[in-house]
Amino acid sequence: MPGYRLKCEEVREELSAYLDGEVPIWKRGLIRWHLMRCRDCAAEAFELRMVSRALRAWGDVTAPRSVVENVMRAVRLRRRKMEEERARLIARILRIAAPVAAGVIALLWITLLPAFYLSYERGKVRPLRDELVTVRVIPQSELEQLVEGRMF
Repeated sequence: MPGYRLKCEEVREELSAYLDGEVPIWKRGLIRWHLMRCRDCAAEAFELRMVSRALRAWGDVTAPRSVVENVMRAVRLRRRKMEEERARLIARILRIAAPVAAGVIALLWITLLPAFYLSYERGKVRPLRDELVTVRVIPQSELEQLVEGRMF
């Protein structure tokens, strides 16, 4: 993006990631350019570097057991709340979906059941609707030929 300049707010949001080397290379150049021209942002970057060095000098710090237990308790509590919210959501969906499904099944039952019963009459299949049937009267001689199989 030629000619693009970052604003101080944008640089400050990305400053920690920039110092840790976690921003894309194109953005790194824009931040570096901004820091060379803005004293306030450069001062903030310097302070963050000093804090980071001080923290590294301390080495690894182990949290007290009580802190770990409190954090784990909070995580378990949050997980339980999320599971309860999920269960409530599923129950709400089922309260809506179950009656809708029952209505669809009832509608299908009401519309298809009469058609099923109309198609069967004492074990004999009959058409659901009346169809036009053409009857042709043929002379006796043609009938005899049909029976003997000569016309097939």
